[in-house]
Amino acid sequence: MSSIFWKKANFNQTIMPLMVFSKLLGLCTFQFPAKEYKRSYFGLILFFIIFSYDVYEVFITLSNWDGSSEKLNSKIFLAVTFILTLSSNLITVLVFIIGFCTRKSFFMLITLINEFDEYLSTITRINHSRQFVIIHFTTIIKAIYLFSNLLVSENILRDFVEYSSVMIVIELFVMFSYILLERIKIINDVLRLDFSNETDAIRKLEIIFQCIEKVSVITQQINKSLGIQMLFVIIAQFLIGVVCVFVCIYALLGLNLSLILVIKFIYYAIYVDFNILQICLLGTYINNERIKVLKFLRKIISRNIAYKNILEVNLEIAELGCGFFEFNMKLFHKIVATQALYFVVMIQFQKMLNP
Repeated sequence: MSSIFWKKANFNQTIMPLMVFSKLLGLCTFQFPAKEYKRSYFGLILFFIIFSYDVYEVFITLSNWDGSSEKLNSKIFLAVTFILTLSSNLITVLVFIIGFCTRKSFFMLITLINEFDEYLSTITRINHSRQFVIIHFTTIIKAIYLFSNLLVSENILRDFVEYSSVMIVIELFVMFSYILLERIKIINDVLRLDFSNETDAIRKLEIIFQCIEKVSVITQQINKSLGIQMLFVIIAQFLIGVVCVFVCIYALLGLNLSLILVIKFIYYAIYVDFNILQICLLGTYINNERIKVLKFLRKIISRNIAYKNILEVNLEIAELGCGFFEFNMKLFHKIVATQALYFVVMIQFQKMLNP
């Protein structure tokens, strides 16, 4: 029974658990799995219920802002705490709005990967079971870590919805990025095989060239389906990271803060930075594998002039990004440096307001 659970035959089976969780959160408003796009009325109902709750929480947060600093003894601390709460609520609302607008693109992304797998499986084998284990094992570990923070939450329902919505968008992006990385690695493995038989080599190279074109299309579709959401998520998590670090240092200075509040901020700061690091690492690995594919192809083609006749495609592969920047380690380094800069600025403001 357990072997049947782990054994996955195709891409749809690999991503099924995450897609079910997405539907329960109202982020999957179409039927899955399906060959054609069809609305899911169950998903739509959940979408409107949870979206309405998120909008309600935004209004509650705004109405609770009074500008007073008597309780926390710090204007700057009150301000950053308010920004943290409001940004968390707003990003959840934006995730739902963008997800609803890009639902057809998201379905098309799943369809493209299924078509790509059918094409690639004609020359090699894809280990869907291994990918299923890696994707969901890492997701479960991160979910346990994040949701353990609910033990010190003042509003468990609100925090659960916020954590779940943002987490599932990040995990979907990470999942599709990892799937893309594995597909490019498989192409690299095929290119390492023997190409001495000219007839067989030409057949394989034709398929590989088509696969490269499809990889580029899939990458663009990932950017189109999840790139805008990831843009807002990274901006929000950048702000949250700054606030969390500030609160932690504020506590170390010996000022009067709740220990539970500080622990909550430390927990979330680690989760936020790990997410950004994971996304940037995947983008870097994909780019490295992409470069290897192009090098292997040029080397194979240069050995035999007969192969050049089938080279009628653009060998360039699109990179993961959201239109404003690409997801790689350069982005992570910039985020860390900017967080450090903002942190110093916030400390200086704190000293000015509370000399």
